[in-house]
Amino acid sequence: HTLELRLRAAEGDQDRFDQRVRPYCAAIAVELLRQRHGLDWQVDRDRVEAVAGAGLWLLLTSPPGEIPASRARLASWIRELEALAAGAGPPNPLPA
Repeated sequence: HTLELRLRAAEGDQDRFDQRVRPYCAAIAVELLRQRHGLDWQVDRDRVEAVAGAGLWLLLTSPPGEIPASRARLASWIRELEALAAGAGPPNPLPA
């Protein structure tokens, strides 16, 4: 319920998206990179970018406000997080 509530509250609210949804998704990505791939995203940046894919790389590195809050963006991140959890490479992301 927690993520679902955060997502509903962040719809159309860029600040809320940047302050609540992005950090939550980024924390999941960082942990999956560490657990499933043995990568520290701050040390192994080139390898992380290749393994995580463009969408999650933007999630981890873009400044607040640079990624528009949208359901499509979140759906793309979820697909990419699922691929990381499965130990696979990045799926084809949605266009920005």
